[in-house]
Amino acid sequence: MTIGNNTTLRSHIVVDGHASIGQDCDVFPFVTLGVQSQDLKYVPGTVTYVRIGHRNIIRQVVVSADSVRPARADFFRSCPNVAN
Repeated sequence: MTIGNNTTLRSHIVVDGHASIGQDCDVFPFVTLGVQSQDLKYVPGTVTYVRIGHRNIIRQVVVSADSVRPARADFFRSCPNVAN
């Protein structure tokens, strides 16, 4: 896992697996990044990634599970589940 310069991780945040967070991001409480996918098609042991780019705001209670497909966003609102 990697966390970029000037990125703020507030509190109660889980960053796991092959996750990376870019520079100048702001991650709010109760965010989970890089945990095993909840997709029923996920094959345990498959190497997957979560990559958050630079200058993103990730609000409370976001879950971004590992994915093999790229996704792009600059702002995640409260309570979404971003996966696969």
